[in-house]
Amino acid sequence: MSMKKVLEIAQSWVGYLEKASNKDLASKTANAGTANWTIFGAWYGLNPAEWCDMFVSYCGAKGGEEAAIGKFAYCPSHVNFFKNRGQWFARGAQTPRSGDVIFFGDADHVGLVESVSAGYVHTIEGNTRSGSTLVANGGGVFRKQYPLNSSYIMGYGRPNYASETNDTSTSKAERFFYPWRVYQNGSTEEAVYKDTDRTVKTGSLNPGESCYCLGVYGGSYLVCYKIDETDDDWAVGYTAYSGGVS
Repeated sequence: MSMKKVLEIAQSWVGYLEKASNKDLASKTANAGTANWTIFGAWYGLNPAEWCDMFVSYCGAKGGEEAAIGKFAYCPSHVNFFKNRGQWFARGAQTPRSGDVIFFGDADHVGLVESVSAGYVHTIEGNTRSGSTLVANGGGVFRKQYPLNSSYIMGYGRPNYASETNDTSTSKAERFFYPWRVYQNGSTEEAVYKDTDRTVKTGSLNPGESCYCLGVYGGSYLVCYKIDETDDDWAVGYTAYSGGVS
């Protein structure tokens, strides 16, 4: 399905309270308690148990993106899932975006990034309490927010959402450049990719090559470059080089 669907699933459960016993698991508020019984644990097959990661996994599966997000109940294993795929970045390394999986502390809590604005990351988390304080065992599904440089944040996993790869449409750019800017490559060859997560390589820029920059999507620059300097053939793709735009 899509990242949007995953977030819609998460949003639909905001206000859910964990249960005192194995009863009324599908109700948002009935049989509320602190015994870690949840519909997410029932789905995962591990009930009662701490459930923040089962909540994230549930949203991914119900949104049709289990392959991208993974299915976990143990946060350190989930971190390794993203690291092994090259889809992990630490706090401050990149700007998070909607749909990223956010990890806290020493990989002892997890949630979903709903949005990023004004220096804050806005999340939806399970097994937490309302408010901005980190709570790794709090009893409900709530929206929270943290400064992007918060020491609570360990890092992020960036799922390779199936329906959002292989898309070079400028409509997905977070920031357009009009008129187009000049993109000056650095002193080494720079790969160009078909997708914003930079997993499908389609070409490269030569050292010192100039081309056009159309906009920015997350940490990727959307460029228009010549395939062959002797021909008038052009291609569009994403590159990670973060400087030299004028």
